Amino acid sequence: MNNEKNLFTWMPIYTELAQRLLAFKDNRHALMELIYNNNVLKQYTSYLHQQNGQPLNDIDPLSFFGIFNRGNSFENRKVMLSAIKTELNLSNNVPEDFDGIPILDNRKSFYLSWDNEEMVSKSCSNLWDFFASFMNDDLKEHDFNNLLNQNGIGLAMITMPLFWCKPNDFLALDSRNVKYLNSYGINIQINDLASYKNLLKEVKNKMSTGNIRENSFAEISYNAWKNINNRSYYYAGFSFGGDDSQLDRFINNGIWEGSGTNAVNDLIKKIKVDDILILKTSSTKGPKHHLPFLKVYAIGKVKTPIRQNNNSNHYTCGVKYIQITPEDFDGKKYGKYRQTLHKCNDKEIIDFVNSIIEQNMIPESLRQLTKTLSIKKNIILQGAPGTGKTYNTAALALSICGEAIPETHEDVMKRYEELRKEGRIGFCTFHQSMDYEDFVEGIKPIKPDDGELYYRVEDGIFKTMCKNAINKDSQNYVLIIDEINRGNVSKIFGELITLLEADKRCGGDHPIKVTLPYSKESFGVPSKLYIIGTMNTTDRSVGSIDYAVRRRFAFVTLKANKQILVDKYGEESKQVKLFDYVYSFLNDDKKHPDMDIDDLMVGHSYFMADDDNELKLKLEYEIIPLIREYNKDCIINVKKDELEKAFNDWKAAI
Repeated sequence: MNNEKNLFTWMPIYTELAQRLLAFKDNRHALMELIYNNNVLKQYTSYLHQQNGQPLNDIDPLSFFGIFNRGNSFENRKVMLSAIKTELNLSNNVPEDFDGIPILDNRKSFYLSWDNEEMVSKSCSNLWDFFASFMNDDLKEHDFNNLLNQNGIGLAMITMPLFWCKPNDFLALDSRNVKYLNSYGINIQINDLASYKNLLKEVKNKMSTGNIRENSFAEISYNAWKNINNRSYYYAGFSFGGDDSQLDRFINNGIWEGSGTNAVNDLIKKIKVDDILILKTSSTKGPKHHLPFLKVYAIGKVKTPIRQNNNSNHYTCGVKYIQITPEDFDGKKYGKYRQTLHKCNDKEIIDFVNSIIEQNMIPESLRQLTKTLSIKKNIILQGAPGTGKTYNTAALALSICGEAIPETHEDVMKRYEELRKEGRIGFCTFHQSMDYEDFVEGIKPIKPDDGELYYRVEDGIFKTMCKNAINKDSQNYVLIIDEINRGNVSKIFGELITLLEADKRCGGDHPIKVTLPYSKESFGVPSKLYIIGTMNTTDRSVGSIDYAVRRRFAFVTLKANKQILVDKYGEESKQVKLFDYVYSFLNDDKKHPDMDIDDLMVGHSYFMADDDNELKLKLEYEIIPLIREYNKDCIINVKKDELEKAFNDWKAAI
């Protein structure tokens, strides 16, 4: 491949360890003791615990491999492998390199289900079966497909351990390898083991014919790792003098700002789209403050070119952030003083950053929505028109289904539509004529072409989705209810409203089943079905959702996001100015006393236009008619002449 030295020194000990682990399939207690009792390993495995914080009662081989294949420094990974080598009496040397090995996201670096002890043991047994099957060259379709569809696992996580343990036979399909294969014209569409095997065959054929320049899966992974590291990484400060932290503002607004000496400003000007900013502080710790360290708070991918603020020596760029639990990196080379912006060349930190940013670039807001829905099981996204309810609903549905979130709106909606066609995502719209018989089950007339009319019980979309989730309990399912406030929710759900609560669901702490009125079936709502409702906060029919229903849903208000317009069009753009005009108008003591500005402000999508003509059309035929309706419905209270003057001022500003 090249003349680079010390490459792939990890392969001998990785493959030897994988083979040695087979002996622990029926002796997992010994492996647990190794993790919790070894003085070295226990320093790095505090994340391996049950949901209640207690030590695990079982362990699987993939999570064990993940201990030294997550976002730790190269030196720490060597220390861990050295301890494992000693404990298990391995013959091969500790690696000199880990370059090109895909690693796990520190926030999700274990494979077992940790809901309770029973789930831990069940998932561990399944994972050991999966491990034994591929190690013995007998990878089972059932094992692979079930793990592929398991919530929180997905394609990258399932193929990484295949590559770790048998790098000559399997290729990891993390995001950087997928992008690298795309550059060879290989489209990755993996739905099951058969399609994965077909991909491996295709890659091998292209390597043998020279259509792929690498000669092994390990070389592909290394070059993909090396290729992505052609982007620039920067340590970035987030304080404007002293302790004036801008961290929250940067993350909430999706920006980074900075300035400094001429040398620093010259470096800031080199920031380009897709570069990575590592928001950090550096300091010392220990009883004598003699131990230097660097603490990483957030990681961001630059989304807009750097620009100089008007009448200022400050520079700004748009950034898509992942906020993480602060992560310490100890040592003099990390903890030294750095200016506002400093080039990062520490490959340990770059590897750590890539493990997070390339696998799962999910905005913090979506992460919080996913966490809320995971716990509550039912959520309603509410907001004024144009605030992104459709997109956020689709992205949230993908996230809860364990999917990586594509970066573009188009790709999110494309993947959403694919899952909808597969039956993983269901969609319906509530309306005044919607009833229990349409939603759950009802007696429907059937008229055969050559027979008499008869009646039969037919399932509605809710019952159908519940059945799907029960029959395939390794997958999550999502039911989206658009305009949920338009229907009589209590009537539509009927007696099943109680079953929506997380603890009342099948698998919950207090599961309840009811007998359905038409089919007489015993029926419960599975824990793997999640409900996302949407509603317009300016709709005056919101009062139809009573307190019994509200208690069972989490409510999240989506707000008009000016920063999206700033990032796309610039601070001085007409789109942003028009947004400000409308916001000031609606917020100037004209709104209904029961309405908050966040419930009322016209969403950012109404202001997104490629040119002045399109913006004028949006103002004339979308924004102004909406404001007129607000006034007509007494959501705002404005005299006619004042209203028309505002409209004319807005038109003149474009």
